[in-house]
Amino acid sequence: MKKRHLFLIVIFLFLTVTERIYALNLEIFTASDFDTEDQRFHFIGVGLINPLTGQFSVFPRVMAGFYRYKFKSDANILDAELQTIMPAVGIRYSQKGYSSAIIAGADFRRTEREKVGGGKETEDEQGAIGQLELDIWPSAKANLNVILNFSSVDEFFWSRVRVKRDIAELFKAGKNIFAGIEAIVSGNEDFQAWQIGIFKELALSGKLYITGKAGYKRSTDIGDSAYFGFDLYLIF
Repeated sequence: MKKRHLFLIVIFLFLTVTERIYALNLEIFTASDFDTEDQRFHFIGVGLINPLTGQFSVFPRVMAGFYRYKFKSDANILDAELQTIMPAVGIRYSQKGYSSAIIAGADFRRTEREKVGGGKETEDEQGAIGQLELDIWPSAKANLNVILNFSSVDEFFWSRVRVKRDIAELFKAGKNIFAGIEAIVSGNEDFQAWQIGIFKELALSGKLYITGKAGYKRSTDIGDSAYFGFDLYLIF
């Protein structure tokens, strides 16, 4: 009798765990930005979405980024490179036409800066990150997306607002094709940058999203430039 009970418990646990595994979703996201002043940004992340209820989900993530930028020192424009690793976890609330998320984690950075007299200096820093995300679909064809990100390392703030609309009917396409505008503000006490541009997004089977973008950028140290790049998001 005890063996039968044990067998039933094992079967129940197997079915429960298997159901949870199949409920998980893996997400992969990446972005690359370039500008005409040879500044660049590359980013990649991997996450696991775990639905807790019909409305709440938890998603641990690991993200890595590479930045090449220019800065001013004693009237000289110098180069710097930054690498960052950011493990984080978030919780998302979703309902029809709306979702919001809060993400928190760590920020491990290594920065190499060019020195005025030649050579480079390297600095390793650790801190925390916090991020808020808001996604609103007032209709099936229109979307508002807002991301606010803050890192305690250098007290750096990054924010982006995107508005897009499905334009597939203009091309008589069977796939969702979105077009929209974006505005990006970033910086801290020592440096600020503003960007505004247009983007076009292709959605494939509700799992793969590919975005191309281009626009105008202005920063306090460099001045005016153009930027372009692409985003990719995959969920399965």
